[in-house]
Amino acid sequence: MRLLKVSLIVLPLLLLWCTQSLAEAKEEIKPIDISKAVKRCKTCHGKDLRGKKKSPSLYDKDFSEVYVSLTSAVPKKMKGVVKKLSEKEVWEVSRFISELGDTDTKDQD
Repeated sequence: MRLLKVSLIVLPLLLLWCTQSLAEAKEEIKPIDISKAVKRCKTCHGKDLRGKKKSPSLYDKDFSEVYVSLTSAVPKKMKGVVKKLSEKEVWEVSRFISELGDTDTKDQD
């Protein structure tokens, strides 16, 4: 009987705690909108990001290559754009660009 009373008190509290933790976790995992950042990339690298006259294609770049060019080895032309990006945006833009060639490769198989 005593165990039942304790369970009736503890279980709702535990459930409440789990629900709050889940809500906090969902808040932290919110996707980041990188459309403005990618739009800036398209200005120089072309609307399909395959490059323009003086700007290289962004296809087939691996994550680390893109990330380094957005953080520590920033080309002079890109410094104004990069300084407007948050760390999370840099990470997501790097991920997005590194995945650009993936669908082309899959379609050829």
